[in-house]
Parts: sequence; C-alpha cells; structure tokens
Amino acid sequence: MNKPMMIVESGRPKAKIVVGDSNQAVEASNILQSTIKNISGAELPITTDNQSVSGTHIYVGRGKSVESFGIEIPSGITSQMDEEGFTIRNVNDSLVIAGNEDWHYRGTIYAVFDFLEIIGCRWFFPGQYGQVIPQMDTISIPPINKIERPSFRMRNIWYSGWMPVNDEDSEELTRWLDCNKANRLLISLPGDGTITRLAPSDQYFDTHPHIYAVDSKGERSRDMLCLSQPDTIEIATETIRTAFDQNPTMFAFGFAPPDGMPMCHCTQCQQRLHGINAKHLGRASLSDGWFYFVNEVAKKIQVEFPDRWLLTNGYANRMYPPEGISDFSENIGIQFAFLQSCTLHRIGDPRCWQRQDCEKLLKRWADLCPVFIYDYDPGVDLQNLPFPTLHNLRHDIPFFKDLGVWGFWTEGQNTWMRTHLNYYVRTKLMWNSDLDVDAIVRDYCQKFYGEAAYWIEKYVWTLENAVEKTDLHAQWGNNHHIPWKIIFTDPLIETLQEYLNHARQQTSALAHQRHVDMLQEYHHYLIAFLSIQQLTHLGEYQQAISKIDEALVARSKLSEVKSNLLPHTPGWVVQSSDSTLEGLSDICRYLLDRTDGTVGKLVVFLPRDWKFKTDPFEDGLIEQWYRSDYEDEWDSVATTLYWENQGYQNETGYGYTGYAWYRTEFEVKNDMGNRPLILTFGGVFGQEIWVWINQLLVLHRDNESPSKPFDINLPENIQVGTNQIAVRIHSHGAHRGAQGGIYRRAFLWTSNN
Repeated sequence: MNKPMMIVESGRPKAKIVVGDSNQAVEASNILQSTIKNISGAELPITTDNQSVSGTHIYVGRGKSVESFGIEIPSGITSQMDEEGFTIRNVNDSLVIAGNEDWHYRGTIYAVFDFLEIIGCRWFFPGQYGQVIPQMDTISIPPINKIERPSFRMRNIWYSGWMPVNDEDSEELTRWLDCNKANRLLISLPGDGTITRLAPSDQYFDTHPHIYAVDSKGERSRDMLCLSQPDTIEIATETIRTAFDQNPTMFAFGFAPPDGMPMCHCTQCQQRLHGINAKHLGRASLSDGWFYFVNEVAKKIQVEFPDRWLLTNGYANRMYPPEGISDFSENIGIQFAFLQSCTLHRIGDPRCWQRQDCEKLLKRWADLCPVFIYDYDPGVDLQNLPFPTLHNLRHDIPFFKDLGVWGFWTEGQNTWMRTHLNYYVRTKLMWNSDLDVDAIVRDYCQKFYGEAAYWIEKYVWTLENAVEKTDLHAQWGNNHHIPWKIIFTDPLIETLQEYLNHARQQTSALAHQRHVDMLQEYHHYLIAFLSIQQLTHLGEYQQAISKIDEALVARSKLSEVKSNLLPHTPGWVVQSSDSTLEGLSDICRYLLDRTDGTVGKLVVFLPRDWKFKTDPFEDGLIEQWYRSDYEDEWDSVATTLYWENQGYQNETGYGYTGYAWYRTEFEVKNDMGNRPLILTFGGVFGQEIWVWINQLLVLHRDNESPSKPFDINLPENIQVGTNQIAVRIHSHGAHRGAQGGIYRRAFLWTSNN
C-alpha cells in the first residue's frame, strides 16, 4: 500500500477495528477506539476476526487473518527475557497493529500507543493534565512498515514513599508507563530484606538458629543470614530449587540483605571481609562475604536449572565486585545501585570523581555478569527544587546500552514539576537509546506550550546547562542541605523569568496558557526556596519565614491543579527529614525564637567571614591554633557555605577531608552584666566538633545531626570587650554527602530564663 489510509473523514469512521484473540487485544482495541473518538468524534466499529468484514480494517493483535498475512510479529519467551516488541504494518488496504503478548509482555498495547503517537498524541505526564490529544475531524495515515524492539529488557519507574501517592496516582502511573512503552517486568527482584525468602524465620529460626546472622551485640538476627554456614547455603538452595520446580516460567529468583549496612559478626563471616573498606562508605565492604554465599548457591542451582537466574544487588556495602572469587557463576545477575554517588553529573564525567568511580565499578560488574541499574530520580534531597537530568540521560543511557545493561528500576517520586521531563525522556530512551533528546524536548515544547515553545525550550536547556556545568556535587540523602544558590544564581533566575515572561505573552490557547502558568508558579516556588535557604544561612530568620509562606502558597496553587505537580510532604517524612520545606521552617523557627524574645534575645551575630586553615597533618592542637597570638597564614571563608564550595575542592570534585580550623573574634558590651550567654551554631557539617573560647576548650561533641542547629552554654571566662573563638572540625570524608564546615551563621544570645 503506497497511498495514505483514511481512518476518519469529516468526523465519520472510514475503518473498522478487528480485534484479535486475546484479552490484551481487546484492551488495546478499546484504547484505540476511545482515543480516536476523543480526537475526531468518530467511533470506529469493533468487530471480531470471526465476522465477515469489508473495507478498511485495523487489525489489533493476533488472529486468523493476521496469521494468514505471514508478516513478522515479535513473539515467544525464553529465560533471556528479550523477545519484546511489536509490528505496525500496512497489508493491502488494511493495517496490522500487533506485538508480543506472551508471558508478561504488553506488545500489542505498546503498538497501539505507538500508533497513536504517529497521529500526534502524547502522554508527557500521568493523568489528563499531562496528555496531549490533537483535535481533527479527518485522520489519514501514511504508509507504515515498522518492527520495533526495545533497547532494554527492564524499563520501570516506580514511586517511592517520600512524596504522597494515592490509588489514583498509582493507576495513572501504570497507564502512563503503558502509554510510553515502559514495563514492570514481573520477575522476582532483589528488594531490600528479601534474603528472608531463602530461610523464613518462622520456619527455621527455632530449629536452625545458627544460619542467622550474629549482630554487633552477639545476638542472632531474624532478618539477616549467616553467610558462612554450610547449612545456610543448603537451605537457600533448596528454597530456590522448590520455587523453580513449581513455576516453569519463573526465570529469576531475587534476594538481597536488608537495607542499610547489614553484616554478620561471626568470626567466619568477618574473616571473609578481607579487611576491605568501601571508599564510598567509610566502612567495611561486605562484597566478598555476600558474593561468596550467592556464588555457592548459584553454582548448585545452575546444575539443575542452567537457564534460570539468581538476581541480587550491588548496593550499599556490596557496591564493589568481590576480590576473592575467581569462578563467578554465569547465572548471577546484579542490580547495581548508584547510592553513594553524585547525581548532578553524567557517568564518567572528568570533573566528578564519584561518577568516574561509578563508571569503573559498572564496567567491572558488566565483565562479570548481566547488570541492571537501580537509580534515583530525583537523586538529591527532599526540597522539591528542579532536578534537571536530561544532560545525563542523553549520555548515560546510550552508554548503558553499549555496555549491555539489561535495564532500569528507577526509584522516582510523585512530584512532577520537580522531575519535569526526566521520566518522559527516560521512557523514550529506554525503548530506543538512539533517539535525539533535543528533538524529544522540542516536540514536548511545541505540543504542550504551543506558541510559547521557543521560550520554554530555552528555559529547559538553560536549567540543564547550569546543572551540567556546576562544580557542585550532590548525592541522594533525606537530610542533605544542598547549596542550590551555587547553581541557581540570581542572574540565572532572572534569565529564566524573562523566558517565562516572553512565553506568557506568546500564548493564546487556554491549555497552553495554563501550562505556562504552572511552570511560572513552580518558578515562584524555586525563588522562594532559594531565598529561604540564603536568608537562613545569613541569619535573617524572620524574612526567611515570610518566604516559607510564599513557597507554601505556590505549592498549594500547583496542588490545586493536580496534587502531584508539587505535593505536600507526608507526615512521616517531615518527622524524619529536615531538608523539606517543613524541616527548614522548623530550623528557622528554632533560630528565630532565640533572637526575637520568644526564648531569648540576640546579643550579637558572630562575623560572617572567619579565618580558616586546613590541618591535614593534625598540627593544630600541638601548635595551639586556638591561641590569639598564633598568627600563621590563614585564609578567609564565609560561614554560610561549605568549605568545598569556597575553593577547597580539586578539579575532579574531591573536597578537602580531615581536620580544619575556624577562628574569629566577637564583642560583648558592658550592659550584659553577669547574664549567662549561649552560643548557637546554625549549622555545622562535620563528624566531630571542638570549640575554644578565649583559649579554653568548652565543647567537644559528635555531630550526629549536621543539618540541625545546636546551642552551647558559654563558660564564665567570657569577658566584656573582645573575645576569641576557635572551632576545630573533623569531616572524614568521601562517603555520602562529603561536605564540611560552618554553613549557617553563629550568634550569641541570652535566655529569658
């Protein structure tokens, strides 16, 4: 067929849908029929393959007629799980839309949505807000002849609980994944704590206590196994053997230790650690002990089930490949998780040692076994600021494809203004890693913003370029306070606002105006949050609280349109995480109460800039750097920003780690009398802190909550006039959130009591 195929003409149906023999074909036919009706007002008749049909037909799914055409349609299933795909092809005067429906595959569903994309439909975000359905009374399709298979087997994005998710959100995400050809490949995965599948404690703990891990207190733990016990290996093997016997199409069995840094402290397990510490953790690597256990079980399973997979994860204290195993079994697959790694830069970025390490580790794993990726998007904090990552995806996903990666299990959040185009572009590249990201973005801007497309495209890429070029490094953490002002500078914010102003002036269609308005509201939130952060660091707490109110208004306006555009923070997250808007509000209130008369009154803010000196060889104590007459060379740094971001970081992103000193002076006036003084530090990042006042050590503390303020009751050696303070900080390093120093201003105050 070389001429266009008329489906609808002047609002009247010109074709019939012939549904195939499966439930999936029925579901796909209904999707096609309803969407065509939404586009044109015409309802295409649906008929079965057993009925006599004439005229133009759209065959959806397999049936006797489609089989008689003799065309290639992906089908079948093996333990490789790589048979997915679909065909869209003209045959005579008709069109075949069909795909692999075997096992868990959704090939015919994907084929229908691909066809609807050809017509002009898009599903940029879940739900009605994110869809674009063109309006036309005539639908004419050019000749089509395509067979598509995905670049990756696994293509999933799921909602974690860090942002609220209701049943409607889950249903919309499931539908949206179908719309964009992303799958959830229903296999047994190595989720946190699934090691208990191997030896359920209610079945074995009382009779086989020795197979359970010894915790740090010497007690047996029900949620972790002892990895060195021969009985553990035998019981685990029997559990997996039984599962495979009972389920012929169960191609994989997944298991992993509990979340965190699990460990068995028995002598045999500890010996198998080989004294290796994981650079990214600052603590022992479990890799050799864990993968010894996994490998022994895998070798036994492979004898009986050579075509089945054992899946586990390279995560937390198991990110490193093992050093002491030479015969790694061929039936092991690894879910590699980028936990301790910067997420602002691409894999292998020469300016980011963390992403370089990821590349090296990933290549090592890929040489050993099949790998699929567990990553985080957004991968930084819970502040709900933009997380542009298209610059990473355009590089990383083709890199993963070339490396032979099986796919992705992406931990997402239900906050779509923040992630914006990330998930949509992910789905496109996961299906076809060769697609042009610029073209995807341009198509989005044109279809979602109409006449404003040019300015929105500039907005998107200006944000992306700012993140791509930054020297800031950030990792996922629920209590990270990232200095976003380094990236989102005042000139950048002003430029983005200019683009939005132009965009609003250009739009005429109501839908496009609404989309621009939502982006503008999110920009208001961004401006407010940046102001909150900066004002808090500077000590302008009342102004910061006013900006919090502005951010809450912007969030509410977005949530009124759709709750997951910029959702409220769940209560349990507010309780456990202080990097949220609510957490920052609590910090502001805590500090304001000590300065405005609620709890106490401000005496004086300590200077913004202090003397600063690194102490890599621990000379400071010996040479008494806290003395006022010690006058070696000191630098000057602000106490509103981590030291890494003030020049103490090399060209690959390694920040200074170790000991460092701050020193300054402050004045106490005569009218203070004998009232006791309290010193509050707004925020100090470091694992240990020492404070000297007038050459007397007054504090040593382990800084377990570096994101929170803390108070010090000052000693009686405070004097009227000039006083000196010295602070020694130990920040040890390269593990998660490697940052150091005073980053919110310190002040003196007196208590009302």
